[in-house]
Order: sequence, then structure tokens, then C-alpha cells
Amino acid sequence: MINHFFLFCLLLGVIGCSSSTAENMQQDLKEEKQLGASLDSIIARGKLLAIVNNTPTSYFIYKGVPMGYQYDLLARFCRDLGVDLEIKVVPSIPNAVDSLKLLKADILASGLTVLGNRKKEIDFASPLTQTRQVLIQRKPYGSERWSKTKLDKHLLRDVTRLAGDTVYVEQGSAYVKRMYNLQEEIGDSIHIVTYDGEIDMDSIMTLISTGKVKYAVTDEYTAKFFLRYFPNLDTETPVSFNQNIAWAIPKNSNSLEDTLNAWINKNVHGQFGAVVYNKYFKHNKSMATKVKSSYNIENGKISPYDEIIKTEASKINWDWKLIAAQISVESGFEPQKTSWAGAQGLMQIMPATARGLTSNYTNIYDPHLNIRTGVKLNGILYNYWITEIPDSLEAIKFSLASYNIGKGHVFDAQRLATKYGLDPNRWDGHVADMIVKLSRSNYFRDNVVRHGYCRGIEAHNYVARIENLYGNYSNFTLADK
Repeated sequence: MINHFFLFCLLLGVIGCSSSTAENMQQDLKEEKQLGASLDSIIARGKLLAIVNNTPTSYFIYKGVPMGYQYDLLARFCRDLGVDLEIKVVPSIPNAVDSLKLLKADILASGLTVLGNRKKEIDFASPLTQTRQVLIQRKPYGSERWSKTKLDKHLLRDVTRLAGDTVYVEQGSAYVKRMYNLQEEIGDSIHIVTYDGEIDMDSIMTLISTGKVKYAVTDEYTAKFFLRYFPNLDTETPVSFNQNIAWAIPKNSNSLEDTLNAWINKNVHGQFGAVVYNKYFKHNKSMATKVKSSYNIENGKISPYDEIIKTEASKINWDWKLIAAQISVESGFEPQKTSWAGAQGLMQIMPATARGLTSNYTNIYDPHLNIRTGVKLNGILYNYWITEIPDSLEAIKFSLASYNIGKGHVFDAQRLATKYGLDPNRWDGHVADMIVKLSRSNYFRDNVVRHGYCRGIEAHNYVARIENLYGNYSNFTLADK
């Protein structure tokens, strides 16, 4: 009896322990399930923490102004939520996902494709848009005058014809898996060349544009942005079905997810979302057009605004023909021109810049006001650079580069020049070469670079085009008075 009683008590104890352990486990699971980004916490702290990557399709700095498809959407969401936006740049998607899982951020907004394996670790809000994998290839020379039917006959439109060909894809991306699957589907081999994150899509498209690489695969979402710079490339051949692009949030962030979904469905899929999407991804041929003055310079005129240019240029002691060359490159003397980034008027003034330079910024398209404001900015930049670089010609080049792309990126290029044994106070062949490299991840992620990605080739070409045009203007006898 004693033994039976002892065993009975022991059994009760075990059952009691098991019951207690089960309750504790249930409590732990309940607490774990409650973990996530809390909307109330975000509002209480007055700040949304967002992870992005430093790319043209996500987040970058242009003329000192933060931009990017993901950034513009985040900024509007935060405005509507009544909180500030804090950006954290994480270049690696695995690292970004880990940061989100550890609640180091509220949102991961890096153009992430919704995949089944990712949904095991993080949650996704409603899709922002859809994309598909596409083949990048070069159009034949002179094909801009061809019909679509003729062009299609000369391009690869059937991906089964990739058999035996070479295709470049980013290492670790979904494109690699798709290429291997395609091999199985066509029953033939494709030479798949992978490149790491140190090589960016801008560089790959440059190689295809110049004929050094035949094919590459990326998502249409990214390719559309770069088409404005590479009009001789084609991205119309699909390689995959459509896939959703969405913001990611930590698991069990229910209140944030509900608010995000409602906002996305109302705004991203409405007029605002269409405007932002077209700003970054709609191919605009006019952006690649090299506009030149229609005025007959041999008759002593460059533009309808010569007298205004002369008046304003004299205020900073610059040759008016240099300012005229700058305006020609900026806008082609079109006073109502607005760039894809929102720069306005003859001298392509950014709205934020206009507000800092004139009280009449709402009328910035007015030719005289626009030229006055642009020349004033030139003067401010020149006054800075001439104290750093006594050579006036070099100071002008640095001023023009800063006008185009912002001083921050020029500073970065100077630091890179110093690091690589070049002269940080000389433009051609030195800082100009380094600024071009700021579109490549192994350079814009260098620890001496503080302002991240920029498409430095634009600043490089901008200065060169102004110099060339100024030289042409100076070949003619133009009235200075």
C-alpha cells in the first residue's frame, strides 16, 4: 500500500509538473506571438524605422535631395501617419531580413520579391506592384526606325533559344534558380555566369549596351529605371511569370500590417502611386534626348534669354556664354521643362533649392527668376570651391559638378581620389574618374563614402558637355553688351 501510495503521489507530481510546464510553454508561445512592430510604439516614438538599400529603385541622393521609389512611398506614408522617417541602409538582403527579425526596424522597403521561403521568416504587406524577370539585350544599330515586327524578328523573343548561349545573372538571386530551371525545361544547357553584389546593374547594362556582354537577366522593375539611360537596350522578353513586390515587416505586426495594407490599397494603387511609379520606371525618351539650341549662333544669338543671362552672369563674374552652355545642357532653353526628378525651368532648379534661394519660389518657371536663382546657386558653389581650390578653372568645374549632383557626392569622389592616389583638387582624370565609380557598389559602399550611390557618369558628362558647348560658343563673335 505504501508503495502504491508513493507511486500515486509521484504520478500526481509528474502530472502537476507537466501541466505547469505546458502552461508555461503556452504563455511563452503567447508572448512570442505578440512580438512584432507595434503601430502604437511607432506613433509614440514619433518615428518609423525603415530599412532600404542604396539603389536607384530604392533610395539615393540627387542634388542633395533624398529620392527613390521606395523612399517616396515611405515618406508619404510617414507624413500621413504623422511621424518622422528614419532610414537605415542595409545593402545585403539577408542582413536586412535578420535586422527586421530582430526588430531593429519596422519596415524593410527594398523592392523585395514575395517568396515562400521568405514568408517563413517575415510577413509581407499588400503588394506595391508586380514585376517579372526579363532578358536584357542590345537592339540592332539603327533599329529605332524599324517597325516592332521587324525588331522582334532580330531580337531573341523565345527564351528556349538561349540554349548554348551565355547569360549573366546576379549571384544568389532568384534569377540563377530561374536559369537552371529553364535549362531543365528546354533540355539543353545555358552558360550561366554569376556576378556578385560588387557589380551593379548599371555596369551590366553598360556592358550590354557596348556589346561586351550579350545577355543578362534582371527584374523588369529595375530594368525600367535604367532604360532612360540605355535607349539601345531591350527588356521586352519575359523570363518568368509576374511576382509581387512588397514591403516586409516583422512577424505578428498585426496593427502595423492592417494600417499598411489600408494605406497601400488607397494610395499606392491610386493616383499618387501611379505618379511615383511613372517618375522612376516609365521610360521617357525625352530624358535621353540631347537638346541643342535652335538659335542661329552665327547671327550672334544663343537663345531668347541672352540679355537676362548676361545681366545675371555679371553678378558672379562668369562669362555669360558659360551660363548659356549650362542652360542648354540643363533644359535646351525650354522654360517649362520639368525633369523626372522634379527639377524645374531653364536651369532645372529643384523645388527645395528654390525655397532656400528665393522667396518667390512658387514662380520658379519664370525665365528671369529661374536664371537668377540658378546663377545665384552657381555663385554660392563657386565661392565655396575657390576657397578650397585656388585654380579658378578647376573651381568652376567643381562648382558645375556640385550643381548637377550635389556637393556631398563630389566630396565622396574627392575622398576616393585621395584614397587611390589621385589629386582631390583636380577634376579631369582625377575626381571626375572617381565620381563615375560612385554608381558601383564596391565604391559607394567604401568606408570613405558618406553619401552613398549616385550615377556619377551624369556629373562627369554634364561638366564635359558644358565645357564643349562653351568652347563652341566662344568660337563665334557674340555681343557681350
